[in-house]
Amino acid sequence: MGFRPLGGILGLLFALCIVLVLTICSVGLGLLTASFAKNSGAATGISFIFILPQMFLGTFVPAPDYISRLVPSWYVTDSLTSIFIRGAPPTSPTIIYNLAVVTLYSILIIIAGMIAFKRYGST
Repeated sequence: MGFRPLGGILGLLFALCIVLVLTICSVGLGLLTASFAKNSGAATGISFIFILPQMFLGTFVPAPDYISRLVPSWYVTDSLTSIFIRGAPPTSPTIIYNLAVVTLYSILIIIAGMIAFKRYGST
């Protein structure tokens, strides 16, 4: 297609790292969903509470910055855009800040998910 991503192998490794941290955040959201759902049908409906804001606010859909920054996927999208399209090095302060924010989101959400699942989840 002609697209040549910038960033090289180091950028690719960093992209995998930040997406892995977002995956941990998604596991925490899954724990939250599982703790409040009574069955698989309800879990599907509840999961859209987490999925839709991530999809619409955290991607390339234009939304005000102050709203988009509420979802962790915005920081991942910003980092991936900076690395692969703008050619920013992974050691850029903005990219490191984005990784720190996504890591903080992941830690908080996984802790909240574990607490909620322990308290309300069915075994």
